[in-house]
Amino acid sequence: MRRVAITGAGTVNALGPSVGATWAAMREGRCAIAPLDLRDAARLSAKIGAQVTGWQAEALFDHQKLQLCDRFTLFTLAAARQAVAQSGLDLAGPAGEAGGVIFGTAAGGLGTSDDGYRAVYEEGRARVH
Repeated sequence: MRRVAITGAGTVNALGPSVGATWAAMREGRCAIAPLDLRDAARLSAKIGAQVTGWQAEALFDHQKLQLCDRFTLFTLAAARQAVAQSGLDLAGPAGEAGGVIFGTAAGGLGTSDDGYRAVYEEGRARVH
């Protein structure tokens, strides 16, 4: 069996925008479940959930990245940056070639799918980005 070393971790989730903030929220017993703030939320039977709120992607990414990436993708990139920074590794060398990622998501990328569906079927566009 090969050994694995966890060198860094990162997260953006409903409890906090980083591993430290998430651990602090857990220690304090904070709950991230709240009324949903979504387009058409009134039509949903479930009106509560755990959403990422107050997270400022604009502080981390340029305009082009914000336009091209799903919000979920921005969470992923921010978490990856946190993990790399925490690791202290130089990923330009051999560590980058031998490294790996464990990634978890429930339904990433649905925002882009929903927006595309709305653009085609509600707004009548012939194509989407």
